[in-house]
Amino acid sequence: MAVFGRRFGVAVAAAVSVLAGFLPASGFAQNRTTLLIMAEDGDADSLARNNRITRRVIDALMEQMNQTGFDVFDETAVTMDTTDTKRIRRPDAELIDTAKNNARFPGQPNRPLTIRAVATVEIFASVEKKSYTNVARVRVTGRMLDVQSGRFLGNYEMTDPAGQIRLPPSCENKECLLESIGDNAKDLGQAVGHELARLLQFDRGGPGVAAGSGGGRPVPAAHSGAKQPVAGEEIYSLRFENLTDKEMAQLEVYLVDYFSGYRNHNADKNVGMTHTYTYWSTISGAKLQRNLVRSLDELGWEGTVTNAANSYTVRKLALRGIAKAKSDPAGW
Repeated sequence: MAVFGRRFGVAVAAAVSVLAGFLPASGFAQNRTTLLIMAEDGDADSLARNNRITRRVIDALMEQMNQTGFDVFDETAVTMDTTDTKRIRRPDAELIDTAKNNARFPGQPNRPLTIRAVATVEIFASVEKKSYTNVARVRVTGRMLDVQSGRFLGNYEMTDPAGQIRLPPSCENKECLLESIGDNAKDLGQAVGHELARLLQFDRGGPGVAAGSGGGRPVPAAHSGAKQPVAGEEIYSLRFENLTDKEMAQLEVYLVDYFSGYRNHNADKNVGMTHTYTYWSTISGAKLQRNLVRSLDELGWEGTVTNAANSYTVRKLALRGIAKAKSDPAGW
């Protein structure tokens, strides 16, 4: 027996962005996950992103993820204003950079679309020639990363749903192999989409599954000391400027005891009047922004709150203010 044909790889990258926030335990919200499907073709033996088989696999994957309940964006639609959408043979690093920094809401080039995770999937295919037939086999490997924090989310490996593809003896060239694999692209894409959905549901709680409601990993109580993210949880970077240690301690009470969704926080660096924290919470980015502004107001401080993706900067202005009475923590 002889093995014919070069190894062919189809690499599909999926980027995941959580755009909806989470309510506290008394009123869970759906954990909506936005998915950006991309094609990676940096390997010279892989199929280019504009190849018809790559397109069929991506379309099937997008359909599966959409049916599962994830919100799917088209790569061309969200990157056409900031990248060359005709580029092929892109390395993994370019995909990560594009997902993290170049995505925009369709038709709104000045409105960034925050992507929070990227999954790379490679599909390897080979054909083995027998005296009476040829047998094609397909293997899929992939990994998933949180694109904002670099956190590893998981990996997986699977074979073609049919196990193997039987080809006529005359099917030895690249064109025949691509067509034959293309005929099975829908099933393959759906299978990849199913595995991606399982990974995302485990890490995020899944579409329609509230954090702590039984979907995904259990959510520990606040102050439990848990360092690893749980279902529906986000990792935020918080930077506070122009605050004394005493003032930072006052604001920290709000971060821990008042802000909904709190899980844990860690002081990364404190130098002079600048304090940097890693903050674990199920709170949405929009609600976190609102709570930070509200806490400054209650403390009687003038200041600004700015953010880029999951990074927030709070800068207190050097003005004298009057602290207000603390409100009911339930309203945060």
